[in-house]
Amino acid sequence: MLEESVRQAETAAGAKAQPEDIAAMIEQATEALSNAGIKVAESSSTPARPEGDEGSSLANTETDTEAALVGKVRVMFADAALAMRRAGATRTEEGEFFLTDGTLTHGKIFRLGSVAAFGVSDKASGALAPAGGSKLRLWPEPAPETATALVSGTSPETLRLFLFETTDKSIEPKKERGLLEEATLGGMIAWVIVALGCVSVVMILFRFVTLLAASASGRSLTRKVLDAVVARRFREAEAIAAEARGAAARVLRAALRNLGAERTHLEDLLHEAILNETPAIERFGSAITVFAAVAPLLGLLGTVTGMIATFDVITEFGTGDPRMLSGGISEALITTKFGLVVAIPCLLIGNLLAGWGDATIADIEHAALRVVNAAHGLDLEIDENADAGHATEPRSPTTVEPELA
Repeated sequence: MLEESVRQAETAAGAKAQPEDIAAMIEQATEALSNAGIKVAESSSTPARPEGDEGSSLANTETDTEAALVGKVRVMFADAALAMRRAGATRTEEGEFFLTDGTLTHGKIFRLGSVAAFGVSDKASGALAPAGGSKLRLWPEPAPETATALVSGTSPETLRLFLFETTDKSIEPKKERGLLEEATLGGMIAWVIVALGCVSVVMILFRFVTLLAASASGRSLTRKVLDAVVARRFREAEAIAAEARGAAARVLRAALRNLGAERTHLEDLLHEAILNETPAIERFGSAITVFAAVAPLLGLLGTVTGMIATFDVITEFGTGDPRMLSGGISEALITTKFGLVVAIPCLLIGNLLAGWGDATIADIEHAALRVVNAAHGLDLEIDENADAGHATEPRSPTTVEPELA
């Protein structure tokens, strides 16, 4: 495209054409060169005329104008050809560039055509990025090995560079936004989602500690109590349960205190004791699930609200600046991101804790029934290390007479 424009302009400059055609060709070529990022030198449009030359003919004036335009075309494209050759070559030169802290330093600059550059100085080295006004500055991402190797004339193992189109416009490194900045951009709904996330973390920690306490030493406690009950040492079994902590210990104490009751009544008492422990074990389980469902809905609400505000701005000011449109959409999507960040862990951890809670309740119920069966001589004494379904023969039923204090 650029080479074709150059050839057309040179042909027009060499052929005999009207000044208007040559001027139009100059304008077209200048635009093509500008789009390619090449600046050309300006030349004088009319040659100097000696004093007292007012009597020159009109033909001579037109000839001078044509010659000036043709000369301008030739000078312009000579500079353009030189710029194109330099744009496709690599070279090392002395120059100045800015460091990341804004300090101007002097060193060697290795240019990779007109699309990349590297700087090496006593203070710092690395890839260079446009700083505006044809200036360069050190890019924050480190690449000192690449810059040093290129300046010294060797090939680096990995070529880490920063590509750019022109050095006229400054390119700022992308700044990472923190949680507070993003929440502020997301508005009130984003802060509501952050509050939900904080409350969810507290509830998850509380539920974890509760389940940990409820299931602590459950199996070892059940084994100790069973051994004492099978040996008919009911006081010892009750003392073991009294010393232990947790939901399983409380249910076992209730079972041991009422071993003398009828079997049906005893099972009702155990069921009541387990029901008393269930609310504490399942506490905050439903709330965590609800928060996991509400958080993405709030995020969607914030996104819809932000998109409406963005389109209102577009309606008022138009779409002349694409950054305004993309920035508004980006800020609108912050609430959706916040909602998903809260919902996904809540849903995952909430289900894991719910399964843990159900397993804890089942273990407590199983432990209580084993103690009752052992007290009545019906304990199967299942070997936990053996395969499922293998057990010893049950003992014959006996009448339990609890020891008197």
